[in-house]
Parts: sequence; C-alpha cells; structure tokens
Amino acid sequence: MKKTVIFLFLILFMTAVNTGCQKKQETDFILENPKEHTDNEKQTEGNKDIKEGKSGSEKEKSTENIFVYVCGAVQKPGVYELLPGQRICDAIEAAGGLSEQAAGDSLNQAEVLSDGQMLRVLTTEEAAAATVQPGQETAESSWDGRVDINTADASALMSLPGIGQSKADAIIAYRNEHGAFKAPEELMNISGIKEGVYQKIKDSIKVN
Repeated sequence: MKKTVIFLFLILFMTAVNTGCQKKQETDFILENPKEHTDNEKQTEGNKDIKEGKSGSEKEKSTENIFVYVCGAVQKPGVYELLPGQRICDAIEAAGGLSEQAAGDSLNQAEVLSDGQMLRVLTTEEAAAATVQPGQETAESSWDGRVDINTADASALMSLPGIGQSKADAIIAYRNEHGAFKAPEELMNISGIKEGVYQKIKDSIKVN
C-alpha cells in the first residue's frame, strides 16, 4: 500500500513539472514574439524613411538648380547648371573665366542669376561701341558700364539680363520708328518688355 502511494505521488509530481515547462515555453514565445515583430516594423519603417529621404533629396535637387547660357567673351561658352542664388560672377567662372578681350565691367557681376537667363559678355570694342554716340571719339567718351539704349546694337542689348535676340530686335525697331528714347522707362512701351524685365535691367541702361 505504501509503495502504491509513493508511486502515485511520483506520477503527480512529474505531471506537474511537465505542465510547468510547457507553460514557461508558451510564455517565452509570447514575450519574444512581439519584440521580433516590433523590430521588424522598425526596420521596415527605417528603410522606407531612407528611400523617401533619398527620393526627396533627388527631387529637390532636380527642381532647384537653374540653367544659364553664357556666351561672348568667355573661355568656354555654353549652358551651365548652377544653384539658385548664385551670381553672374559664378556663371563666368563656370564658363572658364573671361577671355583676354572681355570687358569684365560691362556687366554687374554681383547680380543674382535666374533660370533660363542668357549672359553675353562683351569685348572691350563692343562695350565701347555700345556707349559712344555717333560723331564721338572713343577716347572722349565717359563710359560708366551702362548700355545706352539709344546707340547700342543688338549684341550690346543682348548683354542685358532677360534680353534675347527677339527683344533686342524689338528695341532697335522701336527706336527706328519712334526716335531716340527720352527715358529708360519707355522700354516698357515695347511688347514683351514689362515691369519684371525692366526692373532687371534698369540699373544697367541709360539714355543720352
């Protein structure tokens, strides 16, 4: 009888031990599983943030850069990609710098560039011709770096920011039809030259 009781007690003890181990394993699985799930979510979100950040950076770069056409008396004329806020001096540097014949002070090199701008650097001869009135000798002229819109040819006019071939031709045609400009503001009477363009060039032009 005593042996039977001992045998039953051992069976109950082993059953209790096995049940406890199974519960511990289930508890460990429940505790560990959420952590793995959370870590996976964090890794996925981190990868997504990296991709989105890279995509945003590339998009920002492509939409912010500006393109400027530099021609005339520079070493390497061409279209150059620059950053917003850069100035004419930066565009000239990108084009290899001024040539030996360039009239560097014919431009306001501190002026901020705009997208699509054409920048033409005059030679010293072109700059002198743009500011000398008919009948005057070059040596007698007082050149202050501004373009005289009453005497400038198309090349000189195209050195002004925002003035391309078509606008330069329109200025000359207006001048031939109506006579000399009495004030720089009269440029706004020409189709295609409004307040925005005038504000860009008003400090670089004059009338004599």
